Amino acid sequence: MWSRVGLVLDLLEHILLGEEASAVHLLLLSGTDAINYIKAWNRSACPAAGYKMNGAGFLTSRIVLKEVKDQANGATTSLFWAVTLDNAENKAFVDAYQKEYNLLPDVFAVQAWTGCSRRPRAAAVSGDTSTRTPSSPRSRT
Repeated sequence: MWSRVGLVLDLLEHILLGEEASAVHLLLLSGTDAINYIKAWNRSACPAAGYKMNGAGFLTSRIVLKEVKDQANGATTSLFWAVTLDNAENKAFVDAYQKEYNLLPDVFAVQAWTGCSRRPRAAAVSGDTSTRTPSSPRSRT
C-alpha cells in the first residue's frame, strides 16, 4: 500500500511485474492526483488482471468524476458524507449551500460547515472559548 502520490505509477509497475498483491488501496488521493491515478489505472493491466480499485471517497469525488467519467466505474470508496444523505440537517445544509452558491456542496464545504456550526455548541457546553489558546486549555475539574 502506498499513499504518496509520486509513487502511483511505481505502484502500478510493481503490480504488473508480478509482486504479490491481493488488493490495491490508495489513501487520500484527491483532485488532480486522483484523476491521474484513475487514468493510469485504466491504462495499466490492473483491471484486466482482476484487481479492483479501492480508496477513500475523495478518489471518486464529484470533481474527479467530472473529469474521468466512466473510468472510475467499479471503484469502491467510502466517505463520511454524501450530498444525498437523507436527514433534516443535511438537507438544510445542501439547500442553503445551493441557494448561496448555485451549485451542490462538496466534501470540503461540508467539513467547513460542520466545523463552524459546532463551535457555538462547543462553547455552550464548555464555556466561553474566546480567550483560550491551544497553550491555555480549560482545566477539567
